[in-house]
Amino acid sequence: MINKITFGQFLRQKRIEKGLTQKELSEKLFLSESAISKWEKGKSYPDITMIPDICAVLEVLVVLFFLLKIQSRWRELREKRLHFGLVFQDFNLFPQYTALENVTLARRLAKLPGESEADIRDRGLALLEQMGLSDRAGH
Repeated sequence: MINKITFGQFLRQKRIEKGLTQKELSEKLFLSESAISKWEKGKSYPDITMIPDICAVLEVLVVLFFLLKIQSRWRELREKRLHFGLVFQDFNLFPQYTALENVTLARRLAKLPGESEADIRDRGLALLEQMGLSDRAGH
C-alpha cells in the first residue's frame, strides 16, 4: 500500500476536484467526517474493501491507486539514491569488484566478531535492494 500521507494527499486532491467537502464525502460513503479527516491527514488508511466505493464516488479508476503506489516507490528510491548514492555517483568503485563486493568491502574489512561472510553478503544484497540495484549485484 502507498504511504498514508501520499494516499491522504491524493484523496484530498480528488475530493476537492469533485467539489465535495469532507462531510459530503463521508455521507456518500456512510462514514464519519473524522474518518475522512484522518485519511487526508495521513493518520490512517481506509479499509481495503472501501477502495472501490471511494473510487466510485470520486470517479477515479481503481488502477490509479496502484499507479500511485508505484510512483511512491520510485520517489522513495530516488530519495535514497540521492542520500546514499555518493559512492556510485562519484565512481569511487573498484572496477575489478562487482557492485555487491564494492558495497560489502568495508564490512568485510571491519568484520564484527561472529559475523559470517553469509551475513555480510545478505546485508549487501539488502542494501542493493533498498537502492533498487539488486539486479546489478553481479556487475
